[in-house]
This record gives sequence, C-alpha cells and structure tokens, in this order.
Amino acid sequence: EKEINLSIALKLDTMLRAYGFQTIMTRDSDVSIHSPDAKTVRQQKTSDLKNRLKLLEDTSSGILISIHQNKYSQSSAHGTQVFYGKNCPESKELAEMLQKTITGYLQPENAREIKQATKDIYILYQATKPAVMVECGFLSNPKDMEDLQQEKYQGMLAFLITVSLMEYEHAPQG
Repeated sequence: EKEINLSIALKLDTMLRAYGFQTIMTRDSDVSIHSPDAKTVRQQKTSDLKNRLKLLEDTSSGILISIHQNKYSQSSAHGTQVFYGKNCPESKELAEMLQKTITGYLQPENAREIKQATKDIYILYQATKPAVMVECGFLSNPKDMEDLQQEKYQGMLAFLITVSLMEYEHAPQG
C-alpha cells in the first residue's frame, strides 16, 4: 500500500506544482516524521501523526490531501471514497468535489459517498483547516488492485485530484 500511496502522491505533487500550487510533502520516500525521542513503535506512530497535524496547522492556507488505499474483508468492495474532517466546513466541500470528479470521470459505477472522519482518523478528526483523505481504491478487490498498480491509472487519479483542487480553489468558500 505505501508504495502505491507514495507513487500517486508524487504524481499529484508534480501536477500541483505545474499548476502553480505550493506543496509540502510529508514524505517523498518511505520514512516517518516522528520526533527523535519517540522510541517505541507506538510512540513513533503517535509522534508522526501529531507532527503531520502540526505541519498542516502551521501552514498558512494549508489544505491536507492524504492519499491512502482501502481494504475490506469482502473482495466485492471497490472504488474511491473520500473522508473529510469535521472541524472545517470546507473539508466537506472539497471531499464532495473529489468524489464527484473521480467517480464522474474514472469510476462511473462507483456509488460510494463521502464520509465524515471519526476519531479513528486522527489528523482529519483534529484538523481545523481543510483536510481530506482519498481512499483511492480497495487493495482487497482484484480489479481495483490491478488498476492501482498501473502508472497510467495512478496518473489519472492524481490529475483528477488536481482538477478538483483547482475547482475548489476557485469556488466561492462557505
């Protein structure tokens, strides 16, 4: 999963920069951004999440787009689904744009709806700035898995996220 996430995120970063967005990647390789004093795996994961949230909150005009893949016990589950933070109304607006754009152009059979993040998705739950998580597909679904491993498909996802973000940036807020 982490290789697919990073591949899509790097493509997204390149496209956003090409369209004039200033981006900050939390990682560009397989690394954690935990504090040096975090020793156990649990401490490192907690520290990493807190540092990612701090990075978002300390960035003026920050918007978080987190790229992930889903997994479910039944292989029939498929398609992109976007989660959004509860503390900023713009998060829901961005999530709606992302879901509509991705399903409209790439996954017309996808009937999934956006969902508000629960406390289990720490960064989205705590963020006070626009924050979304794009679950690009289900690794447990053979078709999604096949698609997600393709460079072209990853590029299309990155492009559609870019288009959504451009639309979001030019839409009246509130």
